[in-house]
Amino acid sequence: MIYIIKNKIKWNSLIKDSDINSIFFKYEFAKFFFNNAKLIVFKDNERLALFCAIIKDKKIKSLRYGGILTNSLNKSFCELIKNRFIEYCRIHGIKKYVIRNHPFFNTIKIGELIKKEPFVFVDLNKPKRQLLNEISKKHIKNIKKAKAENLEIFETSDLKYLKIFYQLYQNQLQLKGIIPQKYMFFKKMFDYFGDNLSFVCVKNKNDIIAISIILDDNSNVFMMYGGMNKKGYVKCAKYWMIYNLMFEYKKKGYSRLILGTGNDGKDSVYKFKQGFAKSEAYVDTYGGEI
Repeated sequence: MIYIIKNKIKWNSLIKDSDINSIFFKYEFAKFFFNNAKLIVFKDNERLALFCAIIKDKKIKSLRYGGILTNSLNKSFCELIKNRFIEYCRIHGIKKYVIRNHPFFNTIKIGELIKKEPFVFVDLNKPKRQLLNEISKKHIKNIKKAKAENLEIFETSDLKYLKIFYQLYQNQLQLKGIIPQKYMFFKKMFDYFGDNLSFVCVKNKNDIIAISIILDDNSNVFMMYGGMNKKGYVKCAKYWMIYNLMFEYKKKGYSRLILGTGNDGKDSVYKFKQGFAKSEAYVDTYGGEI
């Protein structure tokens, strides 16, 4: 059986009942990025497959962390879903599909692997001593430098920090020649799923010198957008921020701190993240033509 859900209450109830308890698959997250997003449900008795998708110009694609999620990796069930998916595409005139899979959930892979994005996360289930040993010597040196500066670090959900964040974020990207997201993008993001978001700030005396938006997703915490000024670079504020987040969220019982990707997996941003952990995974994208 295949059916479509667009209603918020039904959508979130199904996600909750399926034990896929993640903000990335909820109605609010989907609608924030694409107002025409829909939840496609494939069901075979108790076995279930869910696909949060958008369809445009005869192309169907998943969202940021998506994929065809399932509560069963039974081989015959997976084959059934693949056939049903292709059939659904043909019926609706869809000629192409691109599916970016969530790295930590069971997903049914359809088509050819077309992209493999490496990303870094800190495995907070590891003992503290092991986590410390996995931090590079260069990073340890910069963490000690930041500690000597007596920087203050705190987390807050107060939206007054959104303007502070945006100023640092915008200035940092403009210096790199990168076009920043508009302020209303972030305002809307907090309107849609602000209960899962907070700011982590590094303060030097009375000045915020580095700030990031972090996403709480049950046992995972994601570092999202961030900004830092010149003083933040000099005082190694980002090193101090991530180091503190690692052990604060480990203490809270979280499983992973996701630092994310860089631009191409080999650039300076990615290498900076790699200096904090040896835990590496991939976000795989599959695709094909009908």
